[in-house]
Order: sequence, then C-alpha cells, then structure tokens
Amino acid sequence: MEKKLEKVADLTSSKRVYLSDYVDAGIPFYRGKEITELKQNISPKDVLYISTVRYNDFKDKYGVPKKNDILITAVGTLGNVYRVKTNSKFYFKDGNLIWLRQIKDNSVFLEQLIHWKKHELIKVSIGSTQKALTIIELNKVKFFIPPMSEQKKVAVFLTAVNDRINTQIKIIKEYKLLKQGLMQKIFSQEIRFKDENGNVYPDWEEKKLGNICDIKMGQSPESKSYNLDNDGLPLIQGNADIKNRYSQPRQWTTQLTKTCDVGDLILTVRAPVGAISKSSHHACIGRGVCSIKSNKFSIQEYIYQILLWYEPMWQNIEQGSTFAAVNGKDINNLKFTIPSSISEQQKIANFLSALDQKIEVENQLSEQLKQQKQFLLQNMFI
Repeated sequence: MEKKLEKVADLTSSKRVYLSDYVDAGIPFYRGKEITELKQNISPKDVLYISTVRYNDFKDKYGVPKKNDILITAVGTLGNVYRVKTNSKFYFKDGNLIWLRQIKDNSVFLEQLIHWKKHELIKVSIGSTQKALTIIELNKVKFFIPPMSEQKKVAVFLTAVNDRINTQIKIIKEYKLLKQGLMQKIFSQEIRFKDENGNVYPDWEEKKLGNICDIKMGQSPESKSYNLDNDGLPLIQGNADIKNRYSQPRQWTTQLTKTCDVGDLILTVRAPVGAISKSSHHACIGRGVCSIKSNKFSIQEYIYQILLWYEPMWQNIEQGSTFAAVNGKDINNLKFTIPSSISEQQKIANFLSALDQKIEVENQLSEQLKQQKQFLLQNMFI
C-alpha cells in the first residue's frame, strides 16, 4: 500500500534552545553532526548540554525523543536517518533535524525504508545555496509499505544483518587497537625479538631517515604535460591519489621528471602531511609527495610500518601558515631509533605486516556484508 509519510508518523521538530540554555554538564543536546555519528555507532564528541530543568520543561510541555522514534538530518548533509535505540535522555536542535514520533508502522522497517529511499527525500529539499528538508514537503513523500506482519519479518531479518555488520566493524576496530598497542611496545623496545639461537639482537641505533633510505622529492610537471587520456604515466599529487591507490588516476603526464617504482613508499609532504602508502604503479610524483626507498641499512616494510606509526607526529615538524608542509631537508633529517640488525627489522616487518593482512581480510569481509545488505535492500524496497 502506498502511504504519505504524514500517515505513517507525526513529523515535527524540537523547540528552540538558546545559547543561554547551554550548561557545562547535563542532558546531551545533539545537532545533525552528532546524530550522524550515532547512526554510524560513533560516540559523539564535543557534545553540548542543557540543564535537567530545561529538559524536563520541554518533556512536560512538548515531549522528547524516546526509543524507536526516528530523526532525519534536515540541513547540510540531508537525509541521514537515525532510529533512537534506547530511552536515554537527550534533546536536539530545531531546524537541523526532523523528528518522526507516534510512528504507526514498524520503526525498524521504516528506518531502513527511508534510508534506502534517501534520494526521494533529497528530491523535495528546498533552497538554492543551502538545501534543506522541511516538514511540509516530507509529509507529502509517498512510500509503498507492506502489511505489519511483513514489516516485522523484514525488520527482524535486517536487524540480524546489521548486527553482523556491526560485529564485523567491532572486530576490525579491535584488531587495529591491538596493532597500535603492539607498535607502541615494539618501537619503544618494550618488546624485543630474538634471533634463531634465542639471543636478543644488538642494541638499536638512532639514524636519520635520509641515511637509511633514498628520498626523492616530487616535482610537478608543466601544465601542458597534464592529460586525462592515459597518456604517459599516472601522476601522484597528494592524499587523494594515495587514498585510491592510483587505481583510477585523476591525471596523467608525459613529462617524466620525477618518478617512483612499484613498491616505493609515497609520503604526502603537503597538508595533510604524513599520509603513507605503497605505490602500486610506476608513476610520476608531484610536489605534494615524495618517494621513499630503503637502502642496504633498512627493510622497506619496516620503514613503512614505522612511518605509519609516526604519522600523528608530523605536526612537530610541519611548517606553513596557509597550509602545512614539510621540506626535503626536514624529511631527510628525521631521526628514528631502529634495529641495527636487518634480521630484526625483517622480523618486526613480517609481524606487523601479518596483522595488516588480517585487518585487510576483515575489511574485505565487512565490505562483502555491506554489499550483500545493499543487494537485499534493493530487492526488498524496489
């Protein structure tokens, strides 16, 4: 049966909360940002608060969100749907969120339906500079909704699928935390590896990165050499290119001034500084990156792991007021305490690499589960 949203729930919003209503601690006050985080199972940070007295005043006069109510982000990022999971107390910002209460259908089903039909909501948004959803327009949106018995079956099934996905996300998070903890202990030498005879390897030594690696700073080609036609070599300019692992290069160049080889490490030297990846292509490197290759004093995978560990600390050497950057001298002079034994470097690299491979396997499983859910939703909510 096709129903307008106004026949499914009472669409409303919150009452105005003023700057003077904020307090240091009390009842959480959420904006669209916090609701989006809650939808992603992320605990909101930098939360605002209102007093218990103010909250109770709203509750007594107008009502407050309760378990199985639904909130939809209405400004900025449109159409993110969050179903309230508990009766924990909170209030929210008017205008930022639209509140579905007194829901007549199954809330779990409705949450998934609205999420899948998000494009239908965005179509009725208003505004030219900044799009927004309004209660008046959302009330008119129509959905095909099955009988309650079918809604309940779909809700139970999708809840099980979501629980499995959330479990997978938790597994990945735990592996990453495990790796971070082990890296801390390994690179602080709290954990030491032993050689084949059970002996501890020689003491570690402080080395400059430029002494244990060959570092090549990128150089942007002339503009006339750029193209989008797969002519020349893919061009790595910065973090966006690193994130997609150059599988779909944004630009190519025929001016082969500075290049890297497959397996070279690529480090961003402009904001955001310190992102590190392994090159999957023979490519050109622009001014936003540098390439790093181990020499006889180091193992490539070890350098990769220690630079991963070092990434949060780049702010100690980055410079610039307009945008952060590091120069070649700073990178070459960067000091690390590393194993003097190549064999110990290799053991550390193998150990941490095995954890990365495990995390990657779990990530792939997570993506498969998400794709399966998308397929199921597509066939359920056609």
